[in-house]
Amino acid sequence: MRKLSRKALLLCGIYAAVLVAMVIAGFLAAAVGIWAAILWGIGIFIGLALVARGRLRPSANLQQPRDPR
Repeated sequence: MRKLSRKALLLCGIYAAVLVAMVIAGFLAAAVGIWAAILWGIGIFIGLALVARGRLRPSANLQQPRDPR
């Protein structure tokens, strides 16, 4: 149950972070220009890609079983 709660909070946090990023991009576009919003979006996209890449990579702490030969 604890794992499920943690996953639900993580997904909710990711959703909230994306919404906040989009609101900030809108303010940047209104205040500075559309290029600021585009650069903001690119930064968010790169950050999400790095996080996803880190989660998909197998952990270095896990040891592979040794061949008994």
